[in-house]
Amino acid sequence: MKHLKLLLVCVSACVMTLGAKDPHIKPTLCRPDLCPHSQNHLGCLSNNTFGKKCGDNNYIINVNGGLRLSILDRINVMRNYIASGAGHLPAAARMPTMGWDTNLQRLADLQARQCDENGWFCANMDKYHYVATTETKVMVSWRTVIHQVILVGLLPELFLDALGCKMGTEYRLEPIKQGSCVGHYVPLIEDHGDRMGCALRLKTDKNTTREDRTVVLHLICHFSRSNVNRQKHYEEAKDPTSKCVTGPNHLYPYLCSTDEVVDANEIMEEPADSP
Repeated sequence: MKHLKLLLVCVSACVMTLGAKDPHIKPTLCRPDLCPHSQNHLGCLSNNTFGKKCGDNNYIINVNGGLRLSILDRINVMRNYIASGAGHLPAAARMPTMGWDTNLQRLADLQARQCDENGWFCANMDKYHYVATTETKVMVSWRTVIHQVILVGLLPELFLDALGCKMGTEYRLEPIKQGSCVGHYVPLIEDHGDRMGCALRLKTDKNTTREDRTVVLHLICHFSRSNVNRQKHYEEAKDPTSKCVTGPNHLYPYLCSTDEVVDANEIMEEPADSP
């Protein structure tokens, strides 16, 4: 495996004032009103076309079935470890189990079709005002098993980034050493986020011989909550899951059960300074 690259874009990590919703308007994923003016909303783009920067030989692979379940499992294993209080981070009082959201997946699909790593895109929606985006890519041989590349080569980069963090002053995460804790971990440790959706784009190089042919895999995932206004990523506790309303998850014992409901749009008020 070679040419591994991982990018993180935290979209709209600022509080926005929203107008009242009209109950007669049909729900839509095209919500530019939820985005900063400098960003293009993915829901307003064409569904079935590739962008001008893509070139030839691009393919979208639907993330479903076993691959989807495996991605969720890996993410929840990572969250479970962090929430347990192992390593250099404190235990989490109420870290939810990550689930799948088809609308986040649809917006990730639209972003994958743009082939633009430097573009300013927004995936916010009515349900999730502060969506975070992770983008990973790797170049491999055409014989490589895609499932294994994603699970063994790409997703662990998020986890390794989180393992390089420690809790500093004022509950801010700090790197243990230079080059670690650079921000790819953010969606893993936000306790107001519990949904994700991913898309996978393949680009093949057909100008080489069959033996030398390579494939570039682009995995884009949207998470329902980024860090907002540098607030605490999660509430710490002496005992993991101690504030889970529905109790712990039996498969991931340091996460809340799948019945736990969290508000991805909640903004915690900063305490007022004492006079």
